[in-house]
Amino acid sequence: SVHAVEHDPKVVEQYNKAHGTSYKPRSIVDVDPAEIAAESPDVYHASPVCKNFSKAKRLRTADKGDVASAEAVSRVIREAEPPVVTVENVPAYKDTALFSLITDALDAKGYTWDVVEHDAADYGAPQSRKRMLLRAVREGSLPPLPPKVAPGDWYTAVEDLIADAPESTIPPWERNRIAGMVKRGTLDIAKPILTMGGSAGSGVAAAANAGSPSKTLKATPKEVPRILMPDGTVKRVTPRMMARLMGLPDTFAIPDHHGLAKTVLGNGISGEVTRGLIQPLVDRPT
Repeated sequence: SVHAVEHDPKVVEQYNKAHGTSYKPRSIVDVDPAEIAAESPDVYHASPVCKNFSKAKRLRTADKGDVASAEAVSRVIREAEPPVVTVENVPAYKDTALFSLITDALDAKGYTWDVVEHDAADYGAPQSRKRMLLRAVREGSLPPLPPKVAPGDWYTAVEDLIADAPESTIPPWERNRIAGMVKRGTLDIAKPILTMGGSAGSGVAAAANAGSPSKTLKATPKEVPRILMPDGTVKRVTPRMMARLMGLPDTFAIPDHHGLAKTVLGNGISGEVTRGLIQPLVDRPT
């Protein structure tokens, strides 16, 4: 890591712990692209903020902070010209005027780029995580996409951690939705269930049985993931469990605080996606 920008002091502190760096909190809009050019990075990655996707379809109605974030990424591309650029967000981002600011900069500087809409589970992740990833190279060709493989199993990923996880309870509204899914046959109460603490639609909990990938881990601390065992025991999903669902090794430093861990990891990219879609951009012959 030669450059990183994040405005939240707690997130920056955790990043420094994980990577042995000493970055200070700041906004991307305050970054001079010349600073990045001087570091000669192999890859410049960005996950620009977007608070309102419907308004972001047009620049004149988009949130000013969202526009400033996209413009900052565009300036880096135009002025620093990193050899590889990647941009990650939810799929809806590609349909915004903000995304066009970034792709217009890539076109102006002669990059070759594409957009990959993917589910991390298609690359072996124990979590279903649908995102878009822009891949861009200044010279040469984009590497082929890796072949899809069978999804991972959330239960296998965290099974050895369940016994020591703290006991918890599931709120009535969520338990009612799980019961409804069991009744409809979309969940099996005889198998462990991981519920993400949120909703996947009216009357549907964001829950999945053992033997399949989990639902998406979100960044909000308000939604608490829990595991419901067949004997009725409920376990709270720990930060280390979340890290495993995100494809990170146990050697990777993560916050002990449940809410901060969920914020950091829920805003991240699945390790399987990084290894399968971003690493080949670095490894390609030039």
